[in-house]
Amino acid sequence: MSENPTKPAVIETDFTGKGAWGPFVENTNVIARILNGTTSIGAGGDVNVRPQGLQIQFPSVPFFLFGFWYSRASDVVTVKTGDFTIEGTNVDITVAETVITLTGDPEYIYLQFEWGQITTATIEHSSTKPSTNATYYRRRLYRFDLDAETQQYKLGKISHIGDVSISAPLEGGT
Repeated sequence: MSENPTKPAVIETDFTGKGAWGPFVENTNVIARILNGTTSIGAGGDVNVRPQGLQIQFPSVPFFLFGFWYSRASDVVTVKTGDFTIEGTNVDITVAETVITLTGDPEYIYLQFEWGQITTATIEHSSTKPSTNATYYRRRLYRFDLDAETQQYKLGKISHIGDVSISAPLEGGT
């Protein structure tokens, strides 16, 4: 998916449509032209199957509306404001937007709060995979990997999208 929320998400394959698949490519293009001519697919939506491969562009999804979504410029990631809720309690914490400079490979970004100190939660990062323990609750959000060829960070995994909610009694806490 696109890391830039203003551009449509794109999926590509190496499907060539050669041989027996030729009619499939042709018929899919007919369907694509029909879909692209309608407003129901959404602004920016596009489906294009051609001999070079299959490319599907989804309508622009406003990912920036999700809690804890991110934007990235080179090695600087900004994690947007999000809410952390403990169900069955009055705990509803708004976690401030956080700017992180990526330094490790891989680099994990996660939500953290200290058990027993449920008035604040923070966005943290580490080059080691974070996990919940007796001291901290940790919810992984993203993993970024350093590309060996380009020496640029790329999104490696999305572990969670949106606000975070856990059950009470607290999951794993003391």
